[in-house]
Amino acid sequence: MPLKFLKFIIIGNPENRRIGLFQEALNYWGLPSAKVLDYLDLIYGRESLADIIDSQTIIRIESPERNFLVEKAIIAAGANIEPAGTHQQITAADALALEFDKGRIYYPRQWYLGWCNLLQQWANVILNQDSPNQGLPGNNLGYFINHPTDIIQMFDKRICHQRFTDYSFNQLEIVNNNVIYSNSLAGLLAKRSREQIPQTNHTIPRSIIPLPRCLAGIISYEHLREQMQQQNLSRVFVKLAHGSGASGVVAYRVSPKGESAITTVERVRHQGETILYNSRKISTYFQREKIADIINILCKEGVQVEEWLPKAKLQHRPFDLRVVVISGEAQHLVVRLGKSPMTNLHLKSDRGNSEEFLQRVGVENWQAMRQTCETAARLFPNSLYCGIDLLVYPDFRRHAILEINAFGDLLPGITWNNLDTYTSEVKAILRLTADA
Repeated sequence: MPLKFLKFIIIGNPENRRIGLFQEALNYWGLPSAKVLDYLDLIYGRESLADIIDSQTIIRIESPERNFLVEKAIIAAGANIEPAGTHQQITAADALALEFDKGRIYYPRQWYLGWCNLLQQWANVILNQDSPNQGLPGNNLGYFINHPTDIIQMFDKRICHQRFTDYSFNQLEIVNNNVIYSNSLAGLLAKRSREQIPQTNHTIPRSIIPLPRCLAGIISYEHLREQMQQQNLSRVFVKLAHGSGASGVVAYRVSPKGESAITTVERVRHQGETILYNSRKISTYFQREKIADIINILCKEGVQVEEWLPKAKLQHRPFDLRVVVISGEAQHLVVRLGKSPMTNLHLKSDRGNSEEFLQRVGVENWQAMRQTCETAARLFPNSLYCGIDLLVYPDFRRHAILEINAFGDLLPGITWNNLDTYTSEVKAILRLTADA
């Protein structure tokens, strides 16, 4: 794939700073700026992927975040897809008529269904009658940097946890049992790995992916309490299955003295109805009625419930890590010092000193953590990059994967080998396409 013929397209919100950072990365490597396809233009048919792509096109799908018009359009695209679901539902027309209400958590399950619907439509345009596992390159109209199928799966915390569990206990080889799409740029790398591994009838020994214990299929507050008692758990995280940025996350604890819920969720009663808002201000609830109300609403939208594990501390504050894996290699690292059980940086957490962390954890333990992140990323072989949230235990030796993020590469100012995340991604793209 000669570099002079490469062209990039970004599907995203033009005002989003992520797009500007990726454009800067293209310019750094002497490449022309990408054409930006506005989500709204694509969703409403004002522009079409099929009209502007060819076999030399590299497509980057960016986060649809922080644009209420796009949020409404995605919710509308999810109407009537799962009519028997327990989640709150709205017609497409009513979704488009929603009024902006800052922080309000609108129809998260229906949003996800609409997101899946749109991503699959765009994947089908690029697929151009090709099918999985036909070899690379195929007769595609371009290549995705992160394939829509992987993005869909990474946006469901339950699917991700199950995939990591299956890898750990079913002893299935990554490269031989995951579908690789010929319209996935990362599939170029995955296919080469597959070809280089001898085909045998034996599994290859390996370590498990460490995870928090999971309580699957929780449908209500009472069900949660029952399962916690059966599993001898006194504290858990309840997370919206399709939430991001700590939206709809509750750190729930039970003790002989009572119960508490530390959360980004703000509960508001209005005209006899409970409305949930996502807030940067962390709230703590102690009343059972309020806690049960929040958890019951979240459960109807689908939740991932995990054991609340202890975290190591730096500067007397609990922390976890964001590790960005690019082209199979764990690269950029951010230490997130929390002021609450949620360490997301936009929640007023601070960046810690990565050198202090690396010195404290030691080379051998850090290499084991990097290997875990790289293994988790390889379970999504059609994605060039991802962000891994990694918990480190207080002993600075053990660790566990908390989440994997399809858009987890926004780490301004963080470099690896003197390159930020976006510049490193473009470098990987150039290497892959040069060898295609």
